[in-house]
Amino acid sequence: MKLLSTLFMIFSLCNSFAQADRKVAITYTVFFAEDDLPPNVYSHSINQKNGEIKFKLFINDSISFFLEDNGLSSSDLITKIVLAKAKYSNPIYCSNNEFLFNNNENFIFFKKNEYLISKKSIDNWKITDESKIIDGQLCYKATATDHQYTVEGKAAFPIEAWFCPSLPYNFGPLYYNNLPGLIMEISYLSNKLLATKIEYGFDEKKIVIPKGEKSILFDDYNLKEEQVLSEVEKEYNRR
Repeated sequence: MKLLSTLFMIFSLCNSFAQADRKVAITYTVFFAEDDLPPNVYSHSINQKNGEIKFKLFINDSISFFLEDNGLSSSDLITKIVLAKAKYSNPIYCSNNEFLFNNNENFIFFKKNEYLISKKSIDNWKITDESKIIDGQLCYKATATDHQYTVEGKAAFPIEAWFCPSLPYNFGPLYYNNLPGLIMEISYLSNKLLATKIEYGFDEKKIVIPKGEKSILFDDYNLKEEQVLSEVEKEYNRR
């Protein structure tokens, strides 16, 4: 508890000195455990992408926008596989600890931007006194659990994050934020996203609020996907 109070004090002091730097862009690089990949025809090509796939997180005061940053290469199959492995499907907008994003356009049974999905920030972070230096910044470790949907149903998985109180932005990559400092590194499901570049100032037009025909909660959307796949499987078996 003493550590947490100290970190929040540091975060508040840094925040008061950084009002002029409310617009910041962070580049994250994806690394993954190569031995976690299933042996198939794509494994070698996927391994070559290790440490090559980039994401960008734009922060403007109390909102953030997270998206892949790989240019034309993002359209190739191997890049798409790595993005999916990192649990990314579409740009993610965040405000008031709520994430908004569209349905995955690769899921062919729904139209592009048919759904606007909302997902709340996780609130089960546990801050530890373990620390390390990342890119010259003192960072502290925090752990939590999130969940994903698999063929077996809803499954929990652990998260390990390293945040920097002296960088007073309570945001991070993907659907992870709400720590007293910028998340510099996060590991989950054999993936690691590492902050490899920080830039101050950017064009506000880079932040785009996603829109969709129908609004839906994250859990409800995943159930809908499961229902559609189940119906498709039944129809296939009837034939």
